[in-house]
Amino acid sequence: MNNNTGGEMTDKDKSSKTLDRQIADAVMKKIITWEIPPGSWIKEREIAEKFKVSHGPVREAFRHLSQAGFVEVVPWRGAHVIELTPEAVHEIYTLLTSLFGAVCRLAAERFDKSNIAELDKAFDVYNQKALAANNVDTHFNHSMELGRYIASLSKSDFSEQLLNKTAILARWAHQIALHESVSQLQPELSSSSIALYRIVIEMIKAKLPNEAERASRELTDFTYRMLVRTMEQRRDLFSKVN
Repeated sequence: MNNNTGGEMTDKDKSSKTLDRQIADAVMKKIITWEIPPGSWIKEREIAEKFKVSHGPVREAFRHLSQAGFVEVVPWRGAHVIELTPEAVHEIYTLLTSLFGAVCRLAAERFDKSNIAELDKAFDVYNQKALAANNVDTHFNHSMELGRYIASLSKSDFSEQLLNKTAILARWAHQIALHESVSQLQPELSSSSIALYRIVIEMIKAKLPNEAERASRELTDFTYRMLVRTMEQRRDLFSKVN
C-alpha cells in the first residue's frame, strides 16, 4: 500500500463535513492522482492510524469510496482500488460522453443569449489555460472547469451532479495520459481540443441542441481515442498489483 494515504483538509472542509466524508475525500484525492495507484489495497487499520480515528469512520469512508466507484470493499482485507482496464475506461467514457452530450443539449435549449459575453469569457479563460498547460492532466482539469460552467447553463441540477461524479472518474482514468509519448504531443492535443470545444460553445450560443450534443460527443470521443492510444503503449499498467 502507498504510504501517502492521507490528504490535506482545509478548516472549511473539516467544519462542513462529517469525519467519514473527510477521510473519504482525502483518500479519493490520492486515488484520483494515482498516489494510491489502481490495484492497490487500502488497509482499514492503516487509515485509522493515519487519521487517528476508530475503525468506524474508516469503514464508512470505504463505503463512500465504493459508492463513488473507486474501490471494492473486501471484508477483513480492506478496500481494493479497482483496476484501470481498457474496459473500465471505455465504460467511464461512454457515460461521460452521454452525460456531457445531454448537458450540452440542455444548455443549448435553455441558453439565454444575454449570457453570450459570459460564455465567451469562460471559453477564453479555458483557451488561455489550455494553451499554457504543461501536461494533459492539467489541460483536462481546465477542460472540466469549462464543462462545469456549461453544466450550470443546462439548469438541471440532477444532470450537473451526475456529470460531476462521472468527471471525477474520468479524471482518474485520465492519469494514464501522463506518459512521455503523450506529453510530447501536448501542443497538438491542446489545439485540437480547443478547436472542438469552440464548436460546442458556438452551437450552444446559436441554440442548436442537436449540433451542440453532436459536437460535445466529438470532443469526448477525441479524448477517449487519445487515452486508448496511450493504453496501447502502457499495457504494463494493467497487470494486477498483488
